[in-house]
Amino acid sequence: MLWEDLLGAAVQPSDDFFDIGGYSFLAVQMVNELRESGHRLSASDVYEHPTLEGLASHLAGGQASAEHPEPAFSALWSEAVSPWSGERPKALVQLALGEREPFFWVHWGTGNIGYLRPLADRISGGRPVYGFQHPALVRRERVEMSVGELAEGYLTELLEVQPEGPYLLGGLCNGSNIALEMARRLTERGREVALLAFVNGYPNSIPSDIDPGDGPEEFYQLRLATLRQRFEVENLAAAAPEVMKQLQAEDVAYYDEHEKSGDLMWFQAVWAAIAFAHRHHDPRPFAGRTLVFQTKKGEPSFTSHWKALVPNSQAETFDVRSTLPILQHGPFQESITRHLSQNF
Repeated sequence: MLWEDLLGAAVQPSDDFFDIGGYSFLAVQMVNELRESGHRLSASDVYEHPTLEGLASHLAGGQASAEHPEPAFSALWSEAVSPWSGERPKALVQLALGEREPFFWVHWGTGNIGYLRPLADRISGGRPVYGFQHPALVRRERVEMSVGELAEGYLTELLEVQPEGPYLLGGLCNGSNIALEMARRLTERGREVALLAFVNGYPNSIPSDIDPGDGPEEFYQLRLATLRQRFEVENLAAAAPEVMKQLQAEDVAYYDEHEKSGDLMWFQAVWAAIAFAHRHHDPRPFAGRTLVFQTKKGEPSFTSHWKALVPNSQAETFDVRSTLPILQHGPFQESITRHLSQNF
């Protein structure tokens, strides 16, 4: 049986996939295998029908999908403004003051940068620190859905602040691929990139909990299903004030404190657009000096994936559970500060 093969355990019809060891990537694996067998299924269906008998009934057409009155991705997207409508908000935010060349940091998959604000002075090494936040968090606009377009837009603002190199760039999670593309484009233009730093990022060649064949609507629906399960709510729009509060908590930091709960659904559409861009990006090599900071869980991906893209790289591994705890980890802060304190 597919479930038993994936989970490595016996499964009863009433067992909940996620209660017996399932997680998002395994759900996507299951969906992909079922699609190859001719079944029409999405990862969000697994969240809606997490028991074996429930999913089987759904596949047989005997159980309808749960009704969730949250707005569809297409509705949110069509109501947003064009990025060429009026003056576009700046993505670049200054987080710390200092002398010498600045350090530029790219947001993660939610698009925000506020999580770095409490740490910027601590890790700056005496340099100014700037963060790129996604423009769609400032106003509701139809954002670019390619890493290349995002990188080019951010480079325009970067060059206004620092016309000449050497440049120092970093990125968190999905932001690593945007930072990599920025560094590659700077080098192509004859500019010096002295340092590129990734924190728990991964290239597109590593399997994720997103099917690269899906479109933005599917990415969005998977995101909503994941959040419903995480916060045990039936309707994210109705529960937005409480859900947003939890997503703004210091140990989560998906959104900054000033963000409004009324924007929760739009922010998930932005997440879907960023995820879509990431999964459809084909990264190209960068020969410059690169630091890869990772969790032990992500360590196996370094030699098999990153080394091919960034051959002049070194990895530092920390025994922490996930992405944000790396930033809050003392040894990481000491290491990145030491690197940024060097003369470039």
